[in-house]
Amino acid sequence: MLEYNYDNLPGEEGRKGIVHRLDKDTTGLMVIAKTEESMENLVSDFKERNIIKKYVCIVRGEVKEDSFTIKLPIARDLKNRHKMCISKDGKEAITKVKKIWTKNGMTKLEIELLTGRTHQIRVHMAYLGYPIIGDNIYSNRKE
Repeated sequence: MLEYNYDNLPGEEGRKGIVHRLDKDTTGLMVIAKTEESMENLVSDFKERNIIKKYVCIVRGEVKEDSFTIKLPIARDLKNRHKMCISKDGKEAITKVKKIWTKNGMTKLEIELLTGRTHQIRVHMAYLGYPIIGDNIYSNRKE
């Protein structure tokens, strides 16, 4: 749909119809607006946090709690501009976490983002000591 109707989609060149973003190497659904009106409404809904954004990930380590909320501010890492970090001077970042299963030193989690900061899930989970399997930026080892 995107390729076929690209010239007719609302938005700026290079991002036509695209309402939100996914981090690099993240898979999932993208919401694409077909009209200017739907683009405005969807962008507004994302900004006002009317959209529920859920993800599933597998982390290294056995998470003990069944569910919890992470409220830690995130900012760009001053030592490495390609990374984000927890910082008291950062922007508000809220992540809800629900455990699905734990086995063999790993935990599968359902994540709900209440904010949408760059690398939010990756930063929050790594900070708590549960890096996402396969994340070569925020994990201490290559997988």
